[in-house]
Amino acid sequence: MNQILYVQKEKKNSTIEINKIVKFFSIAMIVFGTIMLGEGVYGAFKNNEMRQVIENTSPIISLDRDGQQLKISVSHIRPLKSMEYNWNDDEDTYMTIDVAGRNAYVQRIDLPAGENDFNITVKDINGKTTTINKEFYMENGKDITKPKIDVTVSGNNLKIIATDEKALSYITYRWNNEEETNVSSNPLDEAKIEAEIPILRGKNTIKIIAVDSSNNTISREETFDGRMKPTLQVWIEGNYLVIVGRHDVGVKQIDFSLNGQNYSVQGPVGEVLSYAQELAPGYNKVEITVYSVEDTTETLVGEATI
Repeated sequence: MNQILYVQKEKKNSTIEINKIVKFFSIAMIVFGTIMLGEGVYGAFKNNEMRQVIENTSPIISLDRDGQQLKISVSHIRPLKSMEYNWNDDEDTYMTIDVAGRNAYVQRIDLPAGENDFNITVKDINGKTTTINKEFYMENGKDITKPKIDVTVSGNNLKIIATDEKALSYITYRWNNEEETNVSSNPLDEAKIEAEIPILRGKNTIKIIAVDSSNNTISREETFDGRMKPTLQVWIEGNYLVIVGRHDVGVKQIDFSLNGQNYSVQGPVGEVLSYAQELAPGYNKVEITVYSVEDTTETLVGEATI
């Protein structure tokens, strides 16, 4: 009987030990699971934080002087989209470089003479932008200033004036698709070229190109409605003021004011319209305007004493 009781007691102790082991492993699994969950959450948090850092990262720009050149280096963890730069905010020096799809790009450009501000903007595919402005000084740098072209109407002619801060090589011009005309610089004034040419009748487009001694080039294109101005001739014959208006399409009217008195002469439309006005003795002030059928005019203001 005592032996049976001992066996039962031994079995009871064995059951208690098993329960302890189960509890230990259960607690260990909970703790391990908690640790793993924590590491997973921390890892996800770190990945999300890293993703945000990457998304907010902008392109990197490095500008280094290399002798008489400027070395431009751009890089990014994402593909780039565009790179634009200029000197001194001058629209004539604006350059756009195709860097689309690249993660890095290097370019060397000549440094201009004197003190100049360099501006560069780089954008990635997500629209993140980096802009840098830096000043460079080069005593004997490259001439980057383009020539300038000025165009004015002078009577029935077009006056072209090209200028440069140093020296021009030549200019060219052509109407529509006609043959190009070249005008070389003047050795006595290399910084300026002038040309005066007739305006073609009707609507026509002229293209002008100016090139300086450093091969900087600028072009200008304009369209003109080629209506000719009439010509006006005035002279005195005895006591009369003779007025003659001419236009190869036709003169329709001459208006004039003599000593404050207004007159208008209208006759059959033709290439020539003339009129003789008697003058009073002494001082006379006159203003004359002739009108063509193309609605162009020519005016003359003068004085006459007889």
